[in-house]
Amino acid sequence: MNNYCIFWLSISFLYLVHQETMGPSSICLVALLSLLIPAHSAPDPTLDTHWQLWVKTHQKSYKDAEEERARRTIWEETLKFITVHNLEYSLGLHTYEVGMNHLGDMTGEEVAATMTGYIDSGDSLDNVVHVPKEILEALPPASIDWRTKDCVTPVRNQEAQCKRKKRSNTGVVMNFHKIPAGNETLLKNAVGTVGPVSVAIDSSHQGFRMHKSAGIYYDPYCTTNVDHAVLVVGYGTENGKDYWLVKNSWGIETGDKGYIKMARNRKNHCGIAQAAAYPILRSLVLTD
Repeated sequence: MNNYCIFWLSISFLYLVHQETMGPSSICLVALLSLLIPAHSAPDPTLDTHWQLWVKTHQKSYKDAEEERARRTIWEETLKFITVHNLEYSLGLHTYEVGMNHLGDMTGEEVAATMTGYIDSGDSLDNVVHVPKEILEALPPASIDWRTKDCVTPVRNQEAQCKRKKRSNTGVVMNFHKIPAGNETLLKNAVGTVGPVSVAIDSSHQGFRMHKSAGIYYDPYCTTNVDHAVLVVGYGTENGKDYWLVKNSWGIETGDKGYIKMARNRKNHCGIAQAAAYPILRSLVLTD
């Protein structure tokens, strides 16, 4: 019996155990799987077709067979993570689903090195000013989605590069209003009354990289050590759970077509209110 068959049988067995006992912990589930699934370095032949389809879909190319083998090993480990996580999600152990995307053959370190890189400039800049009184005393709506008001540009894939067009100036930034670190109430006030707000988050966890459309992203291991800049374009409540609507820059293959709902009012989850700021514009001309 091949390793992937053993993997699937292990998951099926654990699902039955859960049905009988009503609640093995996530830690126990992962621990049992680690015992039941033997380590292997050779590619699983039963996944050949799936691998080839994924490579074609995402237009991947590798310099030689050795690199492809290394990338496939990472991809298979990612696939295992997705399978286990979604089983746990079906058992109520997670608040969100994950799925394979174009980052599936990259390690977390590679993603961090090529697709993140937020650097906190601090409050020392001359153009950072205090939050105005109208934000401090604002009465924002219960929910808002600035996409519905034509205030959000399409999701793009930054592709590890900073790209701009000289003729695409959208305005002149005069100053920045910076939200006090960790204050989700003022972040909501700003998003609800002014518009989308730039924030930074901890994006270092695999669940964030592989997040799909269903659910609200919450990871108890997420920290306030932020490393990636994103844009809060709204907020709301889903099934009794508050969320921030966040626009990412890793392409439409990630999250829900490039967007992700992240836990709100969960003690500054992933540091989402740690470095929030929005610009004061002199003029605004929307161009592509």
